[in-house]
Amino acid sequence: MSKKSIALLTSDKQLSILQLLSRENEKKALIVENQLMDSIVKSAHAYNDLLQRENVFKTEKLNKEQDLMEALTRENILKDKQVKKEQETKWLIATGAGVVLVLGLSIFTLYGKQKQKNKIIQQQSYDLEVLVKEIHHRVKNNLQVISSLLDLQSLAIADTQASEAVKEGKNRVQSMALIHQNLYSEGNIKGIRTKEYISNLLQSLCDSYNITNDEVKVKTEIDDLSLDVDTMIPLGLVLNELVSNSLKYAFKNEQHGELNIILKEEPSYLLLKVSDNGIGYPKEMNAKDSKSFGMKMIRGFAQKLKAKLEIYNDNGAVVEMQITKYNLA
Repeated sequence: MSKKSIALLTSDKQLSILQLLSRENEKKALIVENQLMDSIVKSAHAYNDLLQRENVFKTEKLNKEQDLMEALTRENILKDKQVKKEQETKWLIATGAGVVLVLGLSIFTLYGKQKQKNKIIQQQSYDLEVLVKEIHHRVKNNLQVISSLLDLQSLAIADTQASEAVKEGKNRVQSMALIHQNLYSEGNIKGIRTKEYISNLLQSLCDSYNITNDEVKVKTEIDDLSLDVDTMIPLGLVLNELVSNSLKYAFKNEQHGELNIILKEEPSYLLLKVSDNGIGYPKEMNAKDSKSFGMKMIRGFAQKLKAKLEIYNDNGAVVEMQITKYNLA
């Protein structure tokens, strides 16, 4: 409705129309105001949502920063521990190196002292060995002098029995001289090689009684042993006596003689066996109870060596000794 049309109306109608127009304008204004309020409310909600998201982001960021700080704190603690452990390790290595150095110096010092002591001991041992060899050499020479004197004495004695007794004494002395000769000539001053000693003893006895290999054939079966002096001296004297008896008495009928000597080591004893194919012991003679000096000496040495002694005839005289008290050298 135009203003011109409104002007033609009455004042009441004009007022009514104006009121209607005013109401409509108010309604429009209310609508616009409501829309504006809705827009403001929506903006407020959006702003609140934004603030909430920002708070959440800040909270997450704060949590991440706290986690990072905790991680850095743990890392620093681990680094401190590692540094402390490395320092302890270095200290232990340094201490160990010091201890090793001190021990090394101590060992080197002790080694030097021990080396010097060993030189002194070695020199003393060498000097002692030379001295012992010299003693054996002089004893051997003295025994040979005694043996020679007894040999000369036997030649000057008219009585046959007395001459034979002196000759037997000379052979016994010679058997001991051979032991000292072996000790002097070999590197081992405590032991005697049985093969060499018995071979020299047999040769000496055959020479003493003028026995050749054509008259009596000597067979030996000797283990290559090294016996100490305390074993070899009584064993040598027993062997000297038994061989002498065989050479003097066994082959009276001028038959071809055979003398067998065995010395070997068994599991629990040392076996000495001397046998011949001669006339043997007289039937009425009890060799174990014989009063002769030679048999007494054999029995005495058998007791000293803790030996089982057997004397019997078996196509000639046989003597066996199972020696249980002997020492190898």
